[in-house]
Amino acid sequence: MKMLMQKHRFTLIELLMVIAIIAILMTILLPALKNVREVAKKIKCLSNEKQIYLAWTYYCEANNGYLPRADTTRWGAPPAGNLKWQQIMRDELFPAVKLSQWGYYYWDQKGYLACPSVRDHKSPYDSFQFSNYGMNYWGIGGCGPWASKTYTKITNIRFPSMQIGFGDTADMQTYGHYVYGYSGQVKFPHLNLTNVLYDDGHAEPKNRSVLAGMSSFDNAPWGNP
Repeated sequence: MKMLMQKHRFTLIELLMVIAIIAILMTILLPALKNVREVAKKIKCLSNEKQIYLAWTYYCEANNGYLPRADTTRWGAPPAGNLKWQQIMRDELFPAVKLSQWGYYYWDQKGYLACPSVRDHKSPYDSFQFSNYGMNYWGIGGCGPWASKTYTKITNIRFPSMQIGFGDTADMQTYGHYVYGYSGQVKFPHLNLTNVLYDDGHAEPKNRSVLAGMSSFDNAPWGNP
C-alpha cells in the first residue's frame, strides 16, 4: 500500500523530452503566428492606401479636377528643394501630415502614411523623415520622362482600374520642405509582396514577378496610354 501511495516524479530524461517537444511545437507555430501578424499588417496597409486615395480625390475635387504632381520638378532636375505630393496634398492628408512648431511638414509615424510592416520610422520630432508610400511618378504624378504622356486632370485617366496610383515605397527622404530623392523604389514589406493602389480606388498585393515587366512609359499600369 505504501508503494502505491508514492507520488510519481519526472525523471531528468522525461523532463528533457517534454522540453524538446515544447521546443519543436514552438518552432512549428511561431512562423505561422508571425505570418498571421504580417497578414494583419498587410490588411492595415491596404486600408492606409484607401485613405490616401480619398485624400487624392478630395484634392482633385477641390482643384477643379487637376491632379497633384508627384514632384514639383521635371524629369532630370535636381531633387533637393522640391515639394512632394504629401506636401502638396497636406490639407487633404491631415492629420497624417502635420506642421511642426519649427515650420516644416512631417508624416505622423502613427498615421496612415506609415506602413505597419516598416520598422524604421523616424521620430516626428526629427527633421529627417521617410515616407512609406509613393505616387506613380510616370503616370498620374506627371513627372515621367519626356517620351511619356502627361495627365493633368483626373478626367484624362483612361483606364483607372489598370493604372497604379500609389504603393509601398522606400528611400524617399525629406528634410523639412527639402526632398532628397524622388518617389522612392517599390518596396516589398509584406512577405515579399507590395500593396499597390489603383486609380479607381481598389488596392491589392502584387509580387515582384508581376511588376518586373511593367516598365513601359506609354502603357498601364505605370505609364499613360
